[in-house]
Amino acid sequence: MIEVMEQTELYLGAEITRGPAWSTERRQSARKRFRELGVPHGRQESWRFTNPRKITALEAVPAAAEGVANLTAERVAEYLLPDTAWSLVFDNGIFRADLSSRDGMPEGVHIEPLASGEPAELGDIENSHAFTTLNDAMWTDGVSVRVDDGVVVEGLIQFIFTGDGDGGTPAVHTRNLIKLGAGAKLNLVESYRGRGVYWTNAVTDVDLGENAELTHFFQQLESEQACHTSRFRVTQSPASTLNTHNLLIGGDLARRDIDIALVGEGAHAGIDGLYVVHDTQLSDMHITVDHAVPECTSEQYIKGILDNKSRGVFCGRVIVAQDAQKTDARQTNRNLLLSDDAHVNTMPQLEIYADDVKCAHGATTGQLDRDALFYLQSRGVDEVAARDLLLFAFANELIDRLPSEGIREHAEAFLEHRFHSARQLGE
Repeated sequence: MIEVMEQTELYLGAEITRGPAWSTERRQSARKRFRELGVPHGRQESWRFTNPRKITALEAVPAAAEGVANLTAERVAEYLLPDTAWSLVFDNGIFRADLSSRDGMPEGVHIEPLASGEPAELGDIENSHAFTTLNDAMWTDGVSVRVDDGVVVEGLIQFIFTGDGDGGTPAVHTRNLIKLGAGAKLNLVESYRGRGVYWTNAVTDVDLGENAELTHFFQQLESEQACHTSRFRVTQSPASTLNTHNLLIGGDLARRDIDIALVGEGAHAGIDGLYVVHDTQLSDMHITVDHAVPECTSEQYIKGILDNKSRGVFCGRVIVAQDAQKTDARQTNRNLLLSDDAHVNTMPQLEIYADDVKCAHGATTGQLDRDALFYLQSRGVDEVAARDLLLFAFANELIDRLPSEGIREHAEAFLEHRFHSARQLGE
């Protein structure tokens, strides 16, 4: 008990010295609630297969708000996607205006660092999710996005969040708010990169107006010495569309929580995910889609590639309320194990309280097809190339869904690097 209390106070820091003045009262309430919840542990159902000991073992302390200057323009250039039109960059949770690019932003698009803007409505303080509550108490900065009614943004906007463990083990808490007005459209990339040992703990809240459309690409390419936890919460109005594509490759432990509330009729949510892990990495995706009203659709399609002693977790939950007739919800999880020591826990779940619905779920776990490997080798393809071809074929179905050619090429390059690294480990 004493150890748990010490960890709780370690994460909270000595006092609240960061963030805008308008958030002080809320932070105090969140600190109190986090003390009540305590640090998550493996005995809790939601952490049963992803014991957070890797996070607690880091003993990461809140990142300092002063003196952050480790990030260079050269590294930012490396992190930018080819299609990016505008970018906001955060270094250990602090906005870097000198490395960001917002010139020529279309009229009707309002993007600013959250900490320097007007007071924002952050919703109710989380009652059960400890790391979200900790974020409420400790966030240093993030992005506030508002797109006016009817505004269609053609270019790609990229948010880059970096962690840097040079000189310490920081806990980097960022908070993002995205609000699209009726009929608005936005293409957005949320990137997490870094080096060394640190912990990223991020929360992104999205509100989609009627007929709004958000295309969202989340890339988690953190240092493999770091830990990553993030929460993506979306509320969808009538006829709104969300397409979120999630790529998880980095981190020693990476936990991605996605919560979608379909509260307007005719709304659609598409959630894709691909996690590729090796060595002793652990990647976890927890997804909840709440169909609260009739005639909404959702699709979850998650794939995992696991090598060496890595672990994967997928927990997908679909809730269909009693009044949510004409719901169409589909959920698929497929995993490819490249080693006898790799392990995956998959838990697709349906909770249906309506009777006129179309709902389906399924999960498969297997290894590379030996017959396909033999066939390729019999046609003159060497074993290594044949293996890579089959891995790319498995991943390519999701890569093809990515929203632009530049994003697809970027993802393919990272996968090629990962597969090459995996081969070297096996040599």
